[in-house]
Amino acid sequence: MKKYNKKTEDVILQIAKKVFQEKGFSGARTQEIADKAKINKALVHYYFRTKEKLFEKVFMMSLEKIFKNLSGSLNSDLPLMEKIEVFVDKYIDFIEENNNLFIFVLSEAKRNKNFAEKFAQVPLKQLELMGLFEQIEEEIKKGNIREVVPVQFFINLISMCIFPYLASPIIDELYRNLGQDVGQLFLNRKKNILETVR
Repeated sequence: MKKYNKKTEDVILQIAKKVFQEKGFSGARTQEIADKAKINKALVHYYFRTKEKLFEKVFMMSLEKIFKNLSGSLNSDLPLMEKIEVFVDKYIDFIEENNNLFIFVLSEAKRNKNFAEKFAQVPLKQLELMGLFEQIEEEIKKGNIREVVPVQFFINLISMCIFPYLASPIIDELYRNLGQDVGQLFLNRKKNILETVR
């Protein structure tokens, strides 16, 4: 009987994450993961049983990494606009460092409804969005911000942060055709988002 080894499991997960992010669930092969981890295929199945279970583990780890990075700023006691400023700053830095991670999570969530449901559950648990929504409603009542549906506000904020990076090949080409510096667009992104939501 094989003996469980945490180090081996971690190696499999790290290799699997790279393969799944590069090729998606459909394009990835368990044999390739085993080869890159320098183990036999049977050992991958010993630790994770099936390709589906290994993928789900990688997917959930990816989600948790995304939302864990953001939980501190949204759950803080800062005033709303300061909280949003910290959130935008941290979120865009994280996107720039983990662009492939976001593309992987969003494409696989679209491909599989079960993963989309998991995607929706994680932020509710880790970000405690209801507290943020209540804070938005309080600021509306005080007249500090214009009337807006809190969940729509949050979706718009996330979209403004992430879309330019997901669509960067198109945006790069568009800016080239216009003779403008796309690098400046991304450098000014944080400032432009904050000006939009204020």
